[in-house]
Amino acid sequence: MCVGENSASHTIAYLNAQLQALWNISSECVARHDNYMKPDPGHRYSYSLTEWYFGTHRTGGQASVEDMMFHARFEAPRLDFLCNHEALLKINIEEGHFNLDYAYASDESTANRSRNQAIVPSSTFTFRVPFKMTGIKGRDSKIGNGEIAVSMIVLDLRNAKLNKVVPEIGSGRQAIETYLQKYLDLLQSAGHHVLFSLPNFDDAGLRPYLDFSQIAYRLIGIEDIHGVAVEKINRYLSATWLNARILANKQHIEYPAVSLAEYRSTWGPLDGDIHFHLNFGAPYIAALCDDEVLVYFVLDDVRFYDTRDIETSAPFKTYTNWKIAVLMNVIHENEDNDNITRCTLDLASALIMQQFSEFDGCRFDDDEEDGRCMNQIVDFISGEYLNVLESGQYHIIYNHDARSPHSSTIHGQAEQHEDLDIVDEAEWASPGAEEVSDHTDSKIDVWRDIAQNSDMCGFDEITALSQLSINRQFRSAWSEQQSNTTADRILTQWKYQDRFEATFEPLTIRLRPDGRAIVFINLSEGSLITLATSLPNSDREKYSFTGWQVAFAVDLKMRDHVALSDASPEWLERFAQSAAYKQHDNNPDTKFEHLCLDFDRVEFLYEASRFEGLFTSNSSRSMNKVLAVVTYLRDHYLKRFAQLGHHVLYTIPVWKNPATAPPHGLTSVAFHIYSKTSASNPDPPATQQRQISTPVIVILGMCGGRSPPASMLQPSTDWVAHAGKFWSHGTGSISGAVFLRERLLPLLCEVNAATTVIPTSSVIEHDKWKLDLNSWSKNSQRIFGDCPFIPVPECTDESVLRYQWDYQDQYNYDLQGGVRSVFSTLMFSISGSSNLTIPPRSHDELSRDTHRIQGRSHGDQIGRSRGSRAQR
Repeated sequence: MCVGENSASHTIAYLNAQLQALWNISSECVARHDNYMKPDPGHRYSYSLTEWYFGTHRTGGQASVEDMMFHARFEAPRLDFLCNHEALLKINIEEGHFNLDYAYASDESTANRSRNQAIVPSSTFTFRVPFKMTGIKGRDSKIGNGEIAVSMIVLDLRNAKLNKVVPEIGSGRQAIETYLQKYLDLLQSAGHHVLFSLPNFDDAGLRPYLDFSQIAYRLIGIEDIHGVAVEKINRYLSATWLNARILANKQHIEYPAVSLAEYRSTWGPLDGDIHFHLNFGAPYIAALCDDEVLVYFVLDDVRFYDTRDIETSAPFKTYTNWKIAVLMNVIHENEDNDNITRCTLDLASALIMQQFSEFDGCRFDDDEEDGRCMNQIVDFISGEYLNVLESGQYHIIYNHDARSPHSSTIHGQAEQHEDLDIVDEAEWASPGAEEVSDHTDSKIDVWRDIAQNSDMCGFDEITALSQLSINRQFRSAWSEQQSNTTADRILTQWKYQDRFEATFEPLTIRLRPDGRAIVFINLSEGSLITLATSLPNSDREKYSFTGWQVAFAVDLKMRDHVALSDASPEWLERFAQSAAYKQHDNNPDTKFEHLCLDFDRVEFLYEASRFEGLFTSNSSRSMNKVLAVVTYLRDHYLKRFAQLGHHVLYTIPVWKNPATAPPHGLTSVAFHIYSKTSASNPDPPATQQRQISTPVIVILGMCGGRSPPASMLQPSTDWVAHAGKFWSHGTGSISGAVFLRERLLPLLCEVNAATTVIPTSSVIEHDKWKLDLNSWSKNSQRIFGDCPFIPVPECTDESVLRYQWDYQDQYNYDLQGGVRSVFSTLMFSISGSSNLTIPPRSHDELSRDTHRIQGRSHGDQIGRSRGSRAQR
């Protein structure tokens, strides 16, 4: 052992020497007692390293080794180490067989010999085995005066995983793997999982330095760490790098934010006169085990300068295609009931792995200047650069929230198009229909469910705008542009200088519960030239592509019409033809609020994008093409898209002055994306936890200048109906306060006034009573009164609303004297009744009873005098 140096290779040799010695002892035991039959239980552990029998012999003279479910003779096992957490245990089988009926095999089973399959001689089975380093401390004067420690390596054979089989087994791999797992369990029970590390009993107290990871020399293709696929981690890193690359192309940048894509030594403190400029490709990882990974920092372009003025000066040294591997521990985290999965690099454990690094043919000892330059970059990458990455949160190499597809990215491929081939016309059965299809019934049930479970939460008006309706509108506009030759054809084709041109499929969106929307720009075909700032490996020739899909996350915002100052004349002309404009533009008391896609803050979503025919894993050339299409679309296409007004999703007229607004006129509006996870209360009570199938935009309106009761609508129901392939485009809802008390009831009160009869005069003419009647509304004395509907409080049916208008009037006229000495009495009563029944939770008819008017006079008869006689 060399003091102060890594003793890992010496330790491996020492461990394998122990295994060889133990195998030799086992082989001697087998040679002494073996009769090619299963040994007695007392020799089971003694045989284990050399030979193993699993099963039970037949009785009598038929007993044979072929009765075993598994039998093998082994060579001495060998250990190698992947890292400081896992070892490779190689089990070499000289000869043997296994039985294919492994599912119910036990040590008491007897094999069906016809199901036995021979093991190819000299087969090697390599297992990944977790291990721990431990020791026993104590004092013994016979050994030395101080405290001593016996170091050991403990293999966890029971959790070993088969990694490789040579030669590969065509059939029966699962069977032999099952038997070998039982064999490893036997080895652990026999105590062969504990081996001694290098002895250390000297009186100097110097303990050997041991780091197996530092001497790692190969990767075995581990596909996941702690259940997270390495491929997913690398896609996450590629997406993160690409966003950093996009930021680096902007004029005003934050150094930590772009550090994953670019770094300049002038951005931070650096000793010496030599400065450098680094352009990175997308980093990626390769796993040594679940807890240690190699992080490959790809340096596409490395330039060295002898001045701080690297903007205008020429470099004195330039290198390309460097790849620096850094070994780091990975911290795996699960949070919030395992909804959040995160993998973070332990930067303090960073170690340069020169054996996995590449310098494009350069070597540290080739040239003194080359060596000095490479050493400077290696020291920077393993030191100060890691601190910069941490400042930009780039030490997080994977982050996923299972509850929300937005996380920072969307994992998995997004659908290219929404299924637009669906039924969008509602079919309603008439009340007297004898046959109603199940399809129609299901739609009625859906609407009934919305009506019964919807809760407006105090808002006056709610408009639900479905994702489908937005996508249908985009498809309709796209189809219209295809069939005409107008100047605005941006939905179907677009060109930017001579650097980019494409034809488009209909644009689609996905609403996200976090309040943003994903805009999918679907490129049918096109061509591009990479950006001039893409370094290096930039192709200056046109690259043609087909079937690409580029996804951006954008905000949704409500904007006043006046704020759309950059709107093009084409859109203003198109908006002037809209129904909203024609109805409200001449009204000075109204204004327009537009619900828009906001392209001021655009986030490219690499995970949700698709680039057919372009291999983007770790290729700088490929990633430069992705960077180019993202830049052209984000910085140029979307801006023109908005100028032409295609970012406007919905327009709402709003009254400026509540005093001049009609009862149903909106005086304020707000919106948010409504879904089962979008409400301000992410964990609503059980009574509110209804399944919301798809996010929708809800526009919340208030009338009469009233303030909104809340900022968001609590979950209650699906505001967009769907049954099978039927989807509604949206739903409009008006509160009872607005619809009944301020609109419907006042109108029906006018009916009450028109049909309620009252007397206007009564006189006797020619010995008869003359009674004049008129309606309430035409009575000059009561014309300013109203005939209001009053709620019926004793209504027992909670599923309906009942209102009533009752009017009763009784008159008693006495007439005596006069020219003819008339004595007469007229008595009559008038009663009016209106009953209004509104079933808000069903589709029954609105019913209203007619007035009943009864008149009655007390006397001989109406209009006839009684007891009158002239006396002389």
